[in-house]
Amino acid sequence: MKKNNMDEFSVPTDTKKIALINGSILGVINIVTLLFVFYVLPKLLESFIFSLVQLLIGIGLVVYFCLHIRRKIGGYWSFKEALSSSFILLFQSGLILFFFTLVFGRFIDPSYPVKMKAIAIAKYVEAEKKFEKKTNVSQIDISDRIERQLHPGPADLLKSVCTMAIIYFVGALLFAAIFKRERPSTFSIQDQTEV
Repeated sequence: MKKNNMDEFSVPTDTKKIALINGSILGVINIVTLLFVFYVLPKLLESFIFSLVQLLIGIGLVVYFCLHIRRKIGGYWSFKEALSSSFILLFQSGLILFFFTLVFGRFIDPSYPVKMKAIAIAKYVEAEKKFEKKTNVSQIDISDRIERQLHPGPADLLKSVCTMAIIYFVGALLFAAIFKRERPSTFSIQDQTEV
């Protein structure tokens, strides 16, 4: 059975569905990493270098998943498709990790917020000493801010999700600009001269 030319270029794959699946996979990878480091190597949570390495690995995984989505739909996608797919991928992953940490800290291991709070305060004090800069922010203020992050109310949840959406949208804009690939035009120079 012979396909016509239109069938060769139409790809019946839903990019949003693939992005949701890949975002879920990325979210689970982030959860596994968090649990591994939290229980097996907790000292790494205090390291700036670990945070940087984790960020670079995360970017590498997002690049892989963006290329995977583009390959699944035939190798070409417009800026709009790349933007929506990248945003869904990032936001899905972020939401999964965000809500997991809330549930984890409240119901599974209540020591998690306490340890994260201590680490955050220690990092702040260390940075203050390192840069020899004394700020007017007290450790009590820092403690209160961290407490609101670890035990948010409904307004704090909404604010966090909205902030996350904005940050991931900016990231999706960058990934879309990098990974968009328009389908080559089939209109040739020879066709122009005939008109």
